[in-house]
Amino acid sequence: MEFLGVGPQEMILIAFVAVLLFGEKLPEVAKTVAKVSRKLKDTVAEFQNSIRLDD
Repeated sequence: MEFLGVGPQEMILIAFVAVLLFGEKLPEVAKTVAKVSRKLKDTVAEFQNSIRLDD
């Protein structure tokens, strides 16, 4: 099973590196990444809707 082209072994490695880099701040970093990701998704959807309305 792959997620965005990243397999399970790579996901484990990424998680391990994240724990090493961020340690106790990992939950805070994850929240920030989720907020940014959600904002980006909303912005892209808004942009796509504006393009469809212009046609």
